[in-house]
Amino acid sequence: MSTYIKFCIAIAQLAAACGGRCTSWWRTPVGNMEVGGHKYSRHQVGEGVDWTWSKEELAASEVVYEGIRTNGRERMIAMAPKLGLVVVDEGDHLHVQTK
Repeated sequence: MSTYIKFCIAIAQLAAACGGRCTSWWRTPVGNMEVGGHKYSRHQVGEGVDWTWSKEELAASEVVYEGIRTNGRERMIAMAPKLGLVVVDEGDHLHVQTK
């Protein structure tokens, strides 16, 4: 199975478990430059996404498991590495990509 297909499956799993929304996935080199992306951004090969939650989405994504409350953002930070992905906290969003 290709790296891209594995990435898509992992992102689908994260979306289902964490809520929120993808705000950026595929980018052309020109589009990547326009948004100030890294020269070798994984967005350019479809293996990088930016993910965010509104205040309402973040509140709706909260769950309590074994007495521990987490929201979707916290779960994505914890889950993505277990799926073989790298998470970069960009402040207003999470960037998730292949290793």
